[in-house]
Amino acid sequence: MAGWVWLGVAMVLLGVWLYGQRGEAKLSWQKPEVKRSVHSFAYKVYANSHLSDGRFFLSKIVFKNEGSKPVRDFSISYQIPGYIAATTPEELPEIPPGHTVVKLFYPQCPGKVAKIKERTIATLEIKLQWKEGGKQRDDLLREEFTFRGVNELVYTDLPAEEQTCWQDLFLNADLLAAMVTPNDPVVTAYSSEIVASLGGAVAGAGGAPEALEMLKGTYDYMMDTGLQYAGGKGVPENLGDVSTTVQTIRLPRDTIRNNNGLCIELALLWASVMEHVGIRSELVLRPGHAYICAPDFTMNSRPFTVECTAITPKSVGKAARVNFSEAVAMSQDDFEKYQQAGNLMTVDIQGLQTAGIVPPELPEVDIEELKATLASRKHGAALQTASQARPSPTTPVREPANPNPSSPATTPQPTVSEPPPNNGIGELTAFQLIKVGDRYVNEKSKDRVVEIRSDKSVYSLTPAQWEVTYYAPDTPSKTIGIKFLHGQQIGIDITRRMEKLPVLDPSVLRIDSDQVLQIIQNDPAFKLYKLSGIQYWLLRDQAGSLWRVRLWASPPGQPGKVAEMGDIYISSDAGTVVRRDIHF
Repeated sequence: MAGWVWLGVAMVLLGVWLYGQRGEAKLSWQKPEVKRSVHSFAYKVYANSHLSDGRFFLSKIVFKNEGSKPVRDFSISYQIPGYIAATTPEELPEIPPGHTVVKLFYPQCPGKVAKIKERTIATLEIKLQWKEGGKQRDDLLREEFTFRGVNELVYTDLPAEEQTCWQDLFLNADLLAAMVTPNDPVVTAYSSEIVASLGGAVAGAGGAPEALEMLKGTYDYMMDTGLQYAGGKGVPENLGDVSTTVQTIRLPRDTIRNNNGLCIELALLWASVMEHVGIRSELVLRPGHAYICAPDFTMNSRPFTVECTAITPKSVGKAARVNFSEAVAMSQDDFEKYQQAGNLMTVDIQGLQTAGIVPPELPEVDIEELKATLASRKHGAALQTASQARPSPTTPVREPANPNPSSPATTPQPTVSEPPPNNGIGELTAFQLIKVGDRYVNEKSKDRVVEIRSDKSVYSLTPAQWEVTYYAPDTPSKTIGIKFLHGQQIGIDITRRMEKLPVLDPSVLRIDSDQVLQIIQNDPAFKLYKLSGIQYWLLRDQAGSLWRVRLWASPPGQPGKVAEMGDIYISSDAGTVVRRDIHF
């Protein structure tokens, strides 16, 4: 009797096993998403999987096991013949039934890519290997793409149906940071000539007066040495389902050597010189135009901007020389006009280069020959000035009107407002900025904030620059960042993200940025330190909505030294300190 029982059990187990053997593994994948254009001048960004939430991948493939058995021993490798040898295979021992796997390729391009002068077709080869039910499978996928010439910028790679605002047309504008070259020996020599024309002043060693002198000196030097604005626009181009503008943009070294440039080329040269001497820079972009901004300084409560093309008076509708004050006023009027219309964006050079958007290696040049060229321009400018100053034999010489003969006549100049220490009064708090930011987004995005962040504060413990990032419900792969300076909207940043960011729950946003500062100042752990700088992030993680606050301070007994202390995390709901990552 017992034998029959065991036989029945065995039959049941055999049936279960046979049932489990039914079906098979079946690997499928979507057509690879491969970038149609790779920017040669910015080739380094494509290797950085952390930059801009990973959006600079070369290829993306979504795999799925549509069978009822596991896909085993899956591997994928890549190569670009002529540029990148076959990579080490990425391996997965198993893809269970119904599971999806996403594979992204971030290529380590060689430096020779930056030497590509014209558009060059290349082929990405993707080798796949896997097993289905013990049977070895393999496939080789090939997709063509284009290495753009080293001076070409494709302003957007977003399909037309996903473009919802003007900023979408400039999705790749951040790559312009890779064209700012403060460490290029050519820029160094050029900057040295500017500094020499000012008697050796070093802008980075001082504050607002020194920075203003350097900015004015840069403008005057460019004009005096004959630098010219050369008008030009980008060329419309269709790349499959992407309608974009492609513009040929020379690097600052070429603008210096040729002594002329487009508006964007002049702005890039300005940014390179400013970063070289220690003045933070931002490019200002709006439809059809670009100029420069020094975001750490203001004039008349507005960002300090300069109309770079005013060095050529006809380009701004003037017949006579346009002085620095006029160039500043022109750009500020333009900035305010397009800011109010919502058609203006800024490119933070220092922030983007720190994140990894850096220039390519540049070929060596004959610096001595360049110095001789710059010297000849300066000599020519001096001769022209002397000729203009020499009176005509038939023209009587008139003395300048100056009520005080002991002091020379001066031209009124703009002043830069450098905030006194610990001012911060009148700045809007983070939650107040949400309400202001709501004016610049559609109804579906209002109050749907995914992150708030500030820049490091300057001169006080109240940051002047903030960005409020909103969820974009119509296009979940994007976020909308509203940028502020002293409570005024100065730009809109549309960012594509690999993952959807969670929206902050308004019901737990009770502790505002000013209250966070009070909590920190009242914390006994910080009583011994003199705080000198602060930076905020409001974000959501597993612990809920948190303020992450980075602090800078002088250690006890070392008032002349300022260092980063670390981060403190504070609940936005209860105002309690969740944790401290302090390394003082």
